[in-house]
Amino acid sequence: MREDIASVTEFSHVVGAIYDCAIDPRQWPNAIREVCQATNCAAGIIGAHDLNTLSALIREHWNYEPEWLEKIQICATELAGLWDGVADLHERPIDEPLTALRDIPQQFVQSRYYREWAEPLGFIDTIQMTPLRQPSRIGAFGVWRHKSLGQITERDLAIMRLLAPHIRRAVTISDVLNMQAIEAETLRASLDLFQAGIVLLDGETKIVHANRAAETMLKSGSPISSHRGELRTGSPQTSAALRTAVATAAANEAAVGKLGIGLPAPQADGSPALIHVLPLTGGNRGKRIALRASAALFVTSEMRTAIPAESLASLFGLTSAETRVLGSLLAGRTPAETARTMGTAMTTVRTHIAKVFEKTGTSRQSELMRLAAQFLPPVMHSSEGGLPTPKIRSTD
Repeated sequence: MREDIASVTEFSHVVGAIYDCAIDPRQWPNAIREVCQATNCAAGIIGAHDLNTLSALIREHWNYEPEWLEKIQICATELAGLWDGVADLHERPIDEPLTALRDIPQQFVQSRYYREWAEPLGFIDTIQMTPLRQPSRIGAFGVWRHKSLGQITERDLAIMRLLAPHIRRAVTISDVLNMQAIEAETLRASLDLFQAGIVLLDGETKIVHANRAAETMLKSGSPISSHRGELRTGSPQTSAALRTAVATAAANEAAVGKLGIGLPAPQADGSPALIHVLPLTGGNRGKRIALRASAALFVTSEMRTAIPAESLASLFGLTSAETRVLGSLLAGRTPAETARTMGTAMTTVRTHIAKVFEKTGTSRQSELMRLAAQFLPPVMHSSEGGLPTPKIRSTD
């Protein structure tokens, strides 16, 4: 893939290494190495923190010396401030990567972070993404380019855009599992220890195995149920999206992309739940979990992983641009305001809106709001990361 982005075999290998980390976070150094090789970078790091306790949920790296990891902590506050200076940071889709020399060139090269950390190591540029973004939890993934290879190129960014949803899926599922590893030798007991429902499925969404939490859900029929052995949810849209994600995972896990991340699955009492699909056909996951299963589902009622636009994008197969427009509409902005925020032409925004309406089966902004509300808890309608209570204005 270093020379040819179309190298399917190598790309699949990288994705497989990333997905192995979902059930064993200790595998991240190997996955980071694979990502660095794919993007021509020299070193990388992943971290996630609980903002309430200020504790690290995970911190793994590849190709950094211990003393340089300590030094980077000194500049952590400045680094966060640098990225906060990106004009459209909070308007970007979660899978859209940032680069220092493209997004914050002047601030970056003048920073203490660059002068005292990056430059002495010979690093010239970096690609950064946010695989975990919630009100109480934040995660970051970054790789660094050595000056001998020049600045980050559009090809490198294109590869990272392809890898970003896979990294986000792995981190999200690992977060559901509290960053714990599932041990193969004690499979059934290990799965039963988790509060999240875990269901192993074949390529046709037939249930192969369910842990104790999932069995309770299946018996109650909420938020998942079994119909002649096939897993279903109370939402026809979610069930359809789930079948698509699992079938894709069974055929080619590298093609799953954003499918099956944070699928909303309302429970019988109206409270929300989310489903995350993890392919099992590549890497070491199938060997560690179950040979007959094509995918594992992780069902959680904790909404800390809920991002309205991203959840609906996964449900209805929206592109990154359509997701960004959807997020703006859900925030109550008009098409004109959305165009200004995105820095794009009004005609382009209207094209994206038309596709969003087509894919979601809606025709107005108010209908989109009602659709989103079906999959979110009432408290999130006015809280951070959820739907606001704007004055609904026509998209016509």
